[in-house]
Amino acid sequence: MDLENFNKLPEGKQQDVINAGLTCFAHDGYKKAAISEIAQAAGVSKASVFHYFGTKAALYLYLVDYTIDLWLAAFAKAQPALASADFFERLVLSVQFKMQLMKANPAILLFITSMYYEQEDQVRPAINQKLRGSEGIRAGFMLDGIDGSRFRQGVDPKLILKMMGWLSAGIAEEWHGKPLEALDDLLAEFYAITEMLKQAMYQDAGL
Repeated sequence: MDLENFNKLPEGKQQDVINAGLTCFAHDGYKKAAISEIAQAAGVSKASVFHYFGTKAALYLYLVDYTIDLWLAAFAKAQPALASADFFERLVLSVQFKMQLMKANPAILLFITSMYYEQEDQVRPAINQKLRGSEGIRAGFMLDGIDGSRFRQGVDPKLILKMMGWLSAGIAEEWHGKPLEALDDLLAEFYAITEMLKQAMYQDAGL
């Protein structure tokens, strides 16, 4: 793998390769995606892709890192707004900031959705490891500085965050394969469920 030379390519050409990889892997899955198709979509040679990344698995995992880094950057960008928001407002804001990023480049959203369901042994263990590494950072953004006294006795915000992660995964699964516009209705349900949980979990939800 020769990422040093890949990083020396013009930024536009790097993005062509990245977007082609995101799109092909998202639509075809790891096993069926072909480097030749990625190269053709990016306007580079197949040999160049292998020169820069070495193997298909290395390219795929590079894109996993790329999308996770963008995801965490979206959280970091949202941090000033998150810091002044309550726990449930943070849930909504974090999704809104991420959706701004994803709608600007739908291939990212498609790839992330497919990544969660990718089962190929060549990449699944590494995906799990990378996702675990990012979860602690995400939890810090969501939980640091929240007012724990607002929750009803026995309510654990960490478990609520985990539950909302499951909900997000379910939304992604239901949306998978549908047009981007269909995501808006699913997100409206996510926001409604978030508000319902706020009413149930806060002692002072009505204040």
